[in-house]
Amino acid sequence: MWLPLIGIGALVGGLGSLVGAGCGILLVPILILGFHLQAPIAAGTSLSTVFVNSVASTTAYHKQRRTDYVSGALFALASVPGAVLGTLAAPYVPEHAFQIVFGGVLAFAAIVMLSRALRPVVVHAAAKREIVAEIERAVPRAWHVVIRRFVDGRGKEHVYAYSVPVVLAIGLGAGILSAILGIGGGIVQVPAMVMLLAFPAHVATATSQVILLFTTSTGAAAHAMQSNINVSYAIPLALGALVGAPSGAFLSRRLDAKWIVALLACVMLVVAVRLVF
Repeated sequence: MWLPLIGIGALVGGLGSLVGAGCGILLVPILILGFHLQAPIAAGTSLSTVFVNSVASTTAYHKQRRTDYVSGALFALASVPGAVLGTLAAPYVPEHAFQIVFGGVLAFAAIVMLSRALRPVVVHAAAKREIVAEIERAVPRAWHVVIRRFVDGRGKEHVYAYSVPVVLAIGLGAGILSAILGIGGGIVQVPAMVMLLAFPAHVATATSQVILLFTTSTGAAAHAMQSNINVSYAIPLALGALVGAPSGAFLSRRLDAKWIVALLACVMLVVAVRLVF
């Protein structure tokens, strides 16, 4: 029994690390349909695995110096309270109707991301400098706008800007959705970071793992207090995730950003189909 679970943990951990999502929404149905665990036990066991995966992924991405900890802290500041609110709201939400709506939105976002990844818009260096200059001129008039100049492990500088209230709103929404759907929230945060906030894909996937540290630890702790974690499953899954997560981070470093976005979009489509059907 341990070998299949280790293999599943490695696969889910690698994929989750590569695209920046916890992929708990893929692991939960595997545990329910393949191993016949009850839904609360599957959710708790999955969240504990995603937490271990996020720890390993964060460590790997930290060594690559691709994690924007400042932005990650802002997201986490709202995502943890969102997870608490989502837990309180979950019993009152019509689950099937909610999943259909959310699945439709996720599918639409995935299609848009896939089209952009396959036909990327090329912005020349001069145009980028002008965009950055325009943002910097606007900052004195917009106190809530943060400009991030982030230099990764390869020495490449990334410049992007965002509104703090927008980041907090996305973090809050991702936290609520993660609790209602029983997922880590990365499947919501990474697309929002790439599409709405113009984060570089490599930075978004790495930063998402830091946010998942907070949301999954909160969820896993809540499930542990309710005895909803099957330790005999959680241990081999976590061992697999410890192997898969660094592998996903290693592969991410060698993939072009557009392929990471395309892969994330494909994962989003799979999740959307799973939610609707």
